[in-house]
Amino acid sequence: MWQMLIYKSWMETRLKLLYALLLIGGSSALMFSVGAKAPRSQAVVTAQFVLLLLAGTLSGSGIKTQPAFTATKGLHGSTYYTLSLPVARLLLLATRATVGWLELTFGLGLQMCGLWALSRSGVGSIEPSGMLGHAAVMLACGTWLYFTGVFMDTFLDEQWRNQGTLVMFALLLWLSSHTPDAINIFKAMNEASPLLGHAMPWGAMAFSFGMASVMFFAAWKVIERREY
Repeated sequence: MWQMLIYKSWMETRLKLLYALLLIGGSSALMFSVGAKAPRSQAVVTAQFVLLLLAGTLSGSGIKTQPAFTATKGLHGSTYYTLSLPVARLLLLATRATVGWLELTFGLGLQMCGLWALSRSGVGSIEPSGMLGHAAVMLACGTWLYFTGVFMDTFLDEQWRNQGTLVMFALLLWLSSHTPDAINIFKAMNEASPLLGHAMPWGAMAFSFGMASVMFFAAWKVIERREY
């Protein structure tokens, strides 16, 4: 049963992952074509854009079934089949969220490799340890953003999911301006990143994982009580 759920989640997200990877490849190719004059700052800004793209695209649809790139209202027909399976809704949600998070990790890793390769062709080359540290911070802080999308997907239709997720990301960005630096995930991914601040923002990373757990718990409670 576990393998079937993983396969189902993969089938629902593979085209979205491909779309995200094409955008990553396109942005990297563009940066290679124009050259790298400030690779560290470019790495920080580009990585944040890619992270938001991946978090919003791959967060999924809760335990619902949604066709890729098709905005629909209500439930897809196969959702009722999924809910009829002898599997707890928590397991359905956990499997779907895990597959999407692993895809986000893969996409972010490719972007980090591309940015490191870009820095090798320009000035101010980034050392591998610095890029690895930045990748760890991006993944840790991005986990909160990703699970915020997971939570939004449990009660929004596909046609409103992207807009709702973007609005939530914008709200979190605004709230970050009133957040202490020690737990500010956006600052951790920017000036406090190992690439620029030369230190690991452990507080912000731990806070992000804690908030991601809260978002997942909230998503679980929504699907547990929702009538499909």
